[in-house]
Amino acid sequence: MATAILEMHYKKITSQFVSSMQPYVPLLRSISLPPGMFNADTLARYDGKTGSKGLYLALLGKVYDVEKGAKYYREGGSYSFFAGKDASRAYITGDFSDTGLTDDLTGLSEESVAGLANWIEMYHKDYPYMGKLVGRYYTITGEKTAELRRIEELLSRAQAVKDKEDEQKKMFPPCNSEFNTKTGHRVWCSNQSGGIERSWDGVPRRFHPPGMSQERCVCVRTTGAPYDNPSATTNNGDLSNPNLKEYPNCEPSSKSCKLK
Repeated sequence: MATAILEMHYKKITSQFVSSMQPYVPLLRSISLPPGMFNADTLARYDGKTGSKGLYLALLGKVYDVEKGAKYYREGGSYSFFAGKDASRAYITGDFSDTGLTDDLTGLSEESVAGLANWIEMYHKDYPYMGKLVGRYYTITGEKTAELRRIEELLSRAQAVKDKEDEQKKMFPPCNSEFNTKTGHRVWCSNQSGGIERSWDGVPRRFHPPGMSQERCVCVRTTGAPYDNPSATTNNGDLSNPNLKEYPNCEPSSKSCKLK
């Protein structure tokens, strides 16, 4: 009996204490955050709606002031669902439902997550950085979490692949291509084909390196040393690359080939 009475008084006192502290909870949350750090509650106050403190959003835990893009991020704008939160996953999936607007990237492929790189670059370049969001990607002291390091490693690998592809395009720029019902399919090379400006035109070749599922048409330099061996004394450009094949029924020196 005595135990039951003590438990009743304990619950009553605890309840009164919790109730008395409620008005101070927002203040305590604010005080507990170091300068430049946000939590979900404080970031939500910057959702751009009436009475909000501003217009912020977070991407991979970094907080940006997007007031400059208010027409997109304020209520009614095409990106308003990003305001006041970290919805990193939605940038990839396009799922703007309540469950889709999350910072959790679990289960997404490496290739998908790599798509965040352009968004990260854009926010870093165009909008003021305001701080870090405590949670999935940063600790309360601003240190990176294991999850953020995992994502950054993934993005780093994806960037390395892109850099390799960009370098390969300088060596073997894509061909121009057109299809006409009367004349058929034609590929050809110019000094701007593939969007790669250069001092040479090149000739079309089928390019199928190891690991690539399909071959593609590239323009190949025909004079000078190989791109990847500039000190060589040969003078046929990259024509000797083992991953290249000529198009059938097309003169090897022609800048244009008709395909069947």
